[in-house]
Parts: sequence; structure tokens; C-alpha cells
Amino acid sequence: MRQSVECRQASAPKQACLYYGNCKDKSLPEFRRIRLEDKSWVDPILKAEGSASSGGCFGTWYLWGPLYGQTIARWGERILGQHMRGGKLSFSYPVGSGPLQPAIQMMEQLAACQGQPLVLKAVTAPQRQKLEEEMPGFFTFCESRDSEDYMYEVEKLANLSGKKLQAKRNHCNRFERENPDWRFEELTPAHFAQCLALLDEWTLQRQDERDQEDLREERRAIEEAFAHYEELGLLGGCLLVGDRMAAFTLGEVTGGDALDVRFEKADPNWEGAFAMVNREFARLVAARRPDLRWLNREEDLGLEALRKAKLSYRPAFLLEKFTAFGPGAGRTC
Repeated sequence: MRQSVECRQASAPKQACLYYGNCKDKSLPEFRRIRLEDKSWVDPILKAEGSASSGGCFGTWYLWGPLYGQTIARWGERILGQHMRGGKLSFSYPVGSGPLQPAIQMMEQLAACQGQPLVLKAVTAPQRQKLEEEMPGFFTFCESRDSEDYMYEVEKLANLSGKKLQAKRNHCNRFERENPDWRFEELTPAHFAQCLALLDEWTLQRQDERDQEDLREERRAIEEAFAHYEELGLLGGCLLVGDRMAAFTLGEVTGGDALDVRFEKADPNWEGAFAMVNREFARLVAARRPDLRWLNREEDLGLEALRKAKLSYRPAFLLEKFTAFGPGAGRTC
């Protein structure tokens, strides 16, 4: 069933208005919430894009889509992703292959029909280059530092070599010394209940630091990841001391020889647990997927403590992100 959204702008292109009314033209894109069964057609399109960003894998779209009011549609060999949060509309870059300009034009029409300018978020540097080549002067780009992904070499995090990571090695050494019965195991359904209990403890420690809706959505996303762990192709690990869960993490392979580390939680009462689960997961990735070079530990959301923590692991580089404003957006950087 097609969405029915009032076309509030009389001058909007007829095609877009028809779609958001009761258009029967099946050639127009049909937006809806992403479903697990969409993975079969979404994955090849994401693979063609080949982006190492956190948005380069199906799980990011599927697990985080509800938080951002995301709906998607297929447009040839590209994905149109629109987001509605707080009454503001934005789009994802139309990932995939084939002609780019028609996809942008369709998004512009859909935005105009809802009385809003065209805004694309989380555009990577290669994607920005493609937009500028095909539609020169059409967009104004602003750097989005809070959304940039932190990229690390798997080998560096697995060995923590070098003077700059000495403090991390010290944290791990102390943890191993104080907890001789520690072990790291690949994550399986047998661990999920303990992980959720640990998540509850972690969440209590963050009540005053994070938006409550974000915390609720993160728990929902983790529960969904556990419910469809194998179908989503996730890889995770957990750090245990005796029979107690000290930390867990999980991620998904994305483009560009990278694995996106989507969730990582540790019991704040275990000093050094974050450093340990980080190191051990890198070693697991190196063993299980020697073809992967990079760990994408995602963005810092503009949170000072999170930015400090991510920088402390000395990223190889930050994967740049931009917001692209179309004509009439009235934005300057």
C-alpha cells in the first residue's frame, strides 16, 4: 500500500504529488520501512557502492532506521532512503550504481512535494565527488564532523603496538593480571541474556549523559540484532571473567575491506574491560576475516567523552562526512 501524504506545495512537480497522493503508477518508487527480507536485494546494491562507512552495510539501515523515521525505495540499481525526524525531512545519498542524476531529481521532487528543501546527510567524500561531477554547483556541502567514522587498522588494534598505544597495553596488562580467569569467546545466542543484563547496567550509568529516546532505541536495536544475528551476518565477541560478563561487542562487514563495529558495551566496574574487548575483538576479526584491513568504530555523535575515547586509540584516519544542501535550503557553512 502506498503512503498517502498531503502534497502541501501547489507548485511541486506533478509526478511527486501524484505519488504522495493516491497514484496508481507502479513505475514510481514505493517507500516503506526496511524489512529483513529486503537484505537479498539491498546487499548487492550496497556492495556496488563499496563504501567503508557505517552506512555501507544492511544492518545499519535495518537496525537504526526506526530511530530516524527511515523509509526506503528502490530506484533502478540505487536505494532512495528518506528520513523524517522532528518534522524535518532528509535523504541518504542514493547508493548503488547506474545514473545518479535521475535519483537526485526524484528526491528533489519528493522533498518539494512535502514543502521541504532537498538535504542529503552522511555523504562521504567519494560520494560528494560524484555529486559535484554529475551536478556541478547544485549542492552546497558542509562538513559533518560529529558524523565522521573513526577508521583503525585491524592489526594495530589487535597488537596495540607503538608508544602511542602504551596506555592501552597497560590497561590490558592490568586487567589480565587482576583477572587471571578471564577469557574471550565468540558471541553466540548462549551469551545474549548476559549481554542484555550488562546493557541494563551500562544504561543506568548513562542516564544523565544520553538522550532517553536514543538509549531506548539502542536497546531495541541490540535486541533486534540478537533476534536475527545469523540472518544479518553479524560477528561478535564477549569478555568473561569466570562466569560473569564483563563486555561484549558485535559488528558487520561493510565495503572497502572493513568491518563496522556497531555495538560495544562494558561493565563500568571492570577497569580495563573496554580496552580488552577492543583488543580481543580485533584479534578475532584478524583470525576469522584476514581479508579485512579496517575496523570502522563509527562516529562520536559530538559527545566529548566519546570523541576523547575514540581519539585515544589513534585512528588511522577519519572517514569524512558531509551534509549536502540543495537549492533553496538556505544554508551556508
